[in-house]
Amino acid sequence: MSVHKNKNVNIFSAPLYALLVFMFVFAASAQASSENAKEEVKEAAQAIGDYTAEQKDAAVAKAEELMEKLDDKINVWQGKMEANWADMKESSQENYNKSLDEMREQRNEISEWYENMKNSSSEGWDEVKDGFSDAYDGLVNAFNESEENMNKEQ
Repeated sequence: MSVHKNKNVNIFSAPLYALLVFMFVFAASAQASSENAKEEVKEAAQAIGDYTAEQKDAAVAKAEELMEKLDDKINVWQGKMEANWADMKESSQENYNKSLDEMREQRNEISEWYENMKNSSSEGWDEVKDGFSDAYDGLVNAFNESEENMNKEQ
């Protein structure tokens, strides 16, 4: 009878063990994926700095793509925060609102640099593309910091 019990324990513990391993691997994979995504965004923003004035159209297209990706990421984060609003502490809600305001301000700055990039002359190209890259890096850093802070508070 006790042998039968051990078989049942083994039958049920194997799926539980597999589930725990899956959860661990998934969590590690998600973190690695997030880090990879951050690195890809950073590299893409830096790549704009490598475009010459003759490659302006390609740089503008890349800048637009970067802005769209970041907007999507911010919208997903915003949706997540709004979905959890009722469960958030008041201090977390205040921090969220401050972070969102800061991101909007920086997003507006990126838009200005983007418009300048589209309309720049060859002489002003280096200043404009560097300004865009710096503004974009600032927004990405602000977003990542906000995301980390909100995750700590939950």
